[in-house]
Amino acid sequence: MKPVLLTMSAFGSYASETQIDFRKMDHGIFLVTGDTGAGKTTIFDAITYALYDRASGPARDGSMMRSQYAALDVPTYVELIFSYRGENYRIRRNPEYERLSQRRDKDGNYRRTKEKAQVQLFLPDGEEFCGSKREINEKIQEIVGLDFRQFTQISMIAQGEFLKLLHARSEERKEIFSRIFDTKFYGQVQEELKQQEKDLYGELKDLEKVCDLHLGEILCRKAEHQAQLEEIQRERKIPEGIRLLEQLLEETLLEKQKCRERAGQIQKQWELASEGTQVWEQEKKALRELEEIRGWLEREEPLARENREKLHAFRKQAEEEEGQLTRQIQSLEEDLKKYEKLEELRDKKEQTQSERKGFVQNLEQFRRKIQSRREEEQKLAEEQETLKEAPVMALQAAQAVREREERQQLFQKLGQIYEQAVKERRILAAAREKLQRCQEEFQEKDSRYNRLTEEFLREQAGILAARLEEGIPCPVCGSLEHPCKAVLSDQALDQKLVEKAREDRNAAEGKRNQAMESWQDCQHSSRLQEELWKDHLNKLPEAEKDYLSSGESPREWIRRKQKETEQETRQAREDADRRREQEERLRKIQKEREQLLVRKEQEKAQEEMLEQNCRESEKKILLLEKEEAMLREGMKGSPQETRERCHQARRRQEQIRRELQKKQEDQETQDRKIYENQGRKKTREEICLESRGRWEKADRRYRELTGNSLVREEVSRIRERLEKEREELQEQLMELHHEEEKNRQIREALLQCAKEYENQGREYALIRNLSRTANGSLTQSSRLDFESYVQRQYFEQIVDYANQRLIQMSSGQFLLQCRRLEDLKNQGKVGLDLDVYSLATDSVRDVKSLSGGESFMAALCMALGLADVVQNTAGAIRLETMFIDEGFGALDDASREQAVRILQELAGDQKMIGIISHVTELKEQISPRLTVEKTPKGSRAYWM
Repeated sequence: MKPVLLTMSAFGSYASETQIDFRKMDHGIFLVTGDTGAGKTTIFDAITYALYDRASGPARDGSMMRSQYAALDVPTYVELIFSYRGENYRIRRNPEYERLSQRRDKDGNYRRTKEKAQVQLFLPDGEEFCGSKREINEKIQEIVGLDFRQFTQISMIAQGEFLKLLHARSEERKEIFSRIFDTKFYGQVQEELKQQEKDLYGELKDLEKVCDLHLGEILCRKAEHQAQLEEIQRERKIPEGIRLLEQLLEETLLEKQKCRERAGQIQKQWELASEGTQVWEQEKKALRELEEIRGWLEREEPLARENREKLHAFRKQAEEEEGQLTRQIQSLEEDLKKYEKLEELRDKKEQTQSERKGFVQNLEQFRRKIQSRREEEQKLAEEQETLKEAPVMALQAAQAVREREERQQLFQKLGQIYEQAVKERRILAAAREKLQRCQEEFQEKDSRYNRLTEEFLREQAGILAARLEEGIPCPVCGSLEHPCKAVLSDQALDQKLVEKAREDRNAAEGKRNQAMESWQDCQHSSRLQEELWKDHLNKLPEAEKDYLSSGESPREWIRRKQKETEQETRQAREDADRRREQEERLRKIQKEREQLLVRKEQEKAQEEMLEQNCRESEKKILLLEKEEAMLREGMKGSPQETRERCHQARRRQEQIRRELQKKQEDQETQDRKIYENQGRKKTREEICLESRGRWEKADRRYRELTGNSLVREEVSRIRERLEKEREELQEQLMELHHEEEKNRQIREALLQCAKEYENQGREYALIRNLSRTANGSLTQSSRLDFESYVQRQYFEQIVDYANQRLIQMSSGQFLLQCRRLEDLKNQGKVGLDLDVYSLATDSVRDVKSLSGGESFMAALCMALGLADVVQNTAGAIRLETMFIDEGFGALDDASREQAVRILQELAGDQKMIGIISHVTELKEQISPRLTVEKTPKGSRAYWM
């Protein structure tokens, strides 16, 4: 992805529509420069916002980027045209913000309305991609091939992100890699294995408890098995317990068979004794009841005839009296209805009076509230009048802050120039001294060489003169006569010594020439710095040029001016903050007054409604009073007296009915009893005859079974004895059945538990080993968990890529390396620790021991290495653009040049790399510059 054209409107610090054409910077590196707060980072925020609906930094989002300088009628949006694989795409996105409505209100004013967040995507063929906001965002991510997290890690590195990865602890680096490489799945595998181990351990313990519970529930009545059972329970011998249960079940089965046979015999005897007892008791009861019934009939039949005659006379008298009471009750009920109507009217009247009282109170409270609101409005108007000049004063204060900041920056720059000039003077003095030393050394070497050359030549003349003869031409001058020949000295010079002197002279001359060039360069740099110092001094206003008359040194004068400008800037900012607060207060007062105007109209309508409610309630009370007077006409007595007379009449009527009903019921009951007793008399006579026949049959069968006869007086005792014996046998059978069922259930449960315990034991051993391996909790090993192991593979790749650039940037001084696993031991969360290996000393030290410049180089290489790894793992994506929002001030000249050279190599002929920095030297090294300037009406950006 490579940006082509970026358009920002009312976005961040850019008030009007601003375009940045990246086609002017097709490849290579460029610098984004400007004052603090001018809007450099906003350019990168706009790109990430257009692509991902999020700003590049974590503290900013699209909804916060509406420009404070923009007017309400200027739209806020970002439009980005970018190329990918040779095709251009266009995105237009705007956040939610307030704008002026296109319609006027009833007062003719434009109100504020909210513009909803929207996004549009235009494909290379010019067609707009149709879909929801979420679908468009997914389509953009599909085109770019990176999500927001990957994009900010490899393509747009924001402020403060460099050193996080370098200085992070192992657990912090684990969190970073978990987000970048999405390794949470491996952590989830660890947690899942740990939870499975915990669950299986708990299940094993639960199974042991269940087995102990089942062994403790075994029923054993014989003493010879009790000792064996206690040993089984104590040592949890489940197989021995199962064999003991099978033996107990066989013994219980034999005992149950014997009890059933004896119970069958007792049951037959008990049935015959029970039948005899029943027959004898039935016969005795029938005879007693027969005598009682005969005596009762003789007494009750004459009384029943007499009562029938009395009932007939009472019924006639009751019917006459009940008719009179019915007529009296009807008359009284009509009066009571009128009283109920009066009560309803009285309740309505009281309710209406209460409502009227409430309306009056509400009206009074409302009028007091209106008066309070008017007083509040008067106070707001007075305060608004006091603050009417606040916007102008705020603008003036902001202008004063900018002027103070510019003055402060001027003296800071002047101080830097002076210090650099002093530094250049020292360097020039050192170069001059070096040149003088080299000149003296050269003169000394040159004199020695000339002296040795002259002596050597003289010796050569002696050698030639020794070969001269009279009449033979001289090889030098051709003379045939040789009157004064040179003579060889006793110590002849060697030619090698002369050659060595010439080499020394040439080396000294080279050093002198080199020192001369260095001195000339330093002289030129010092002259340029002095001219720069003088130029900046000449640019100062006349009021500021007091350094000559102050008697201070330039450094002292600059420091005093810097302190003065810092204090003035701080005071100007405090004054600007105070003016902004007043301006904000003025806007709040204007808004509150607008709201009070709206409330005034609402309160007027509400007051009229309350007055109308009071009038209507008064009319309703008068109508209820008239209706109450009409009902009271013609009524006698009180409601209580009328109601009491009505109740008395009803009670008397009910009393008559109850007495008549009771007499009728008594007569019917008496007749029914006589009829029933006559039937019972006949039934008891039949029962006596039947009982004698049944007794004879039961006696005959009992003699056949036992050889003894049944005696009527002793049959009950025989039955009780047999019943007791039968119950004892039944209880014994129940106990044996319960013991058998309980032991059988325990045996089945123990068989199941033993099988489950064996299976879960094998599974727990496997899961326990896997969990401890994945979570790094095995003994005698480093505590490296599964997720950290996977992340370590990425980490090693990042370090390898980083070292490829760091070895050049640090001139081979040091490399980064992952801490070896054997050095980690058992130190908690480890595996992603970073060390520094010094190539010069062959030693390893902590990465936090790096200096500021070294840390920046290492962090930059780590960030570029991370970008390489993420790009490789993200699939077949093309990373054509990188933005770095970080300062280079911690680097020295050589390191900075190395960093720029590496970034230029990284850019090559295809990629584009943008750097935000305030470092002056970078402006000299990087010629393509995107300059951002602050103005009172917002920021502007242009290429240089």
